[in-house]
Amino acid sequence: MNRKSLELRYSRPLLIAGLIGCLVAAGAVAYVGIAFGVILPQMGLLAAVFLTPIGLILLWWAVAAMRALANTGPILIIDHDGIWDIRQSQQFIPWDDIQRAQLRSTRRGPAIHVDFKPEVARDYVGRLYGLRRLFNVLSAAGDRELFLGALSYRYKDVERALRDRHREHRVQAVRQHADNEKVMRELRERNAR
Repeated sequence: MNRKSLELRYSRPLLIAGLIGCLVAAGAVAYVGIAFGVILPQMGLLAAVFLTPIGLILLWWAVAAMRALANTGPILIIDHDGIWDIRQSQQFIPWDDIQRAQLRSTRRGPAIHVDFKPEVARDYVGRLYGLRRLFNVLSAAGDRELFLGALSYRYKDVERALRDRHREHRVQAVRQHADNEKVMRELRERNAR
């Protein structure tokens, strides 16, 4: 990656804590289910119906934490080209499509809030699937939040990377536009002769 890129990886301590928490909670759910089955056999089936989905969700989260622990590469990259989010099928969002990107605190934790330019906002809604797409269409069709919850980062570094890379891109775009105008003017002058 470019030396000016910021690469965010999974936070190992958070993942380990989450894995342990999921396994302990799944064990507690199994223990409660077995206890109900032994102490109150008539309630055993009812307990199994309610507790089995909870236990399966906890085990699924534990497997997800183990997979994340195995991933040592960058998960979210902010560079001179745009923002890469590997978690979302390696989605790339170029700076050309971003009107504003800033770090915000949400109910789910810190997130990079990406506000798309109006002319491309609908294209990004179309890249989402299922309920995420429906929610995005109903709420803020031109916005996306990239959550940083399980990633290791420093708040100031992310803010600086978003601000500096976006500013650099805008300056480069203005220079490119000026260069294009200069070339077009020279061509018009040459053709006028």
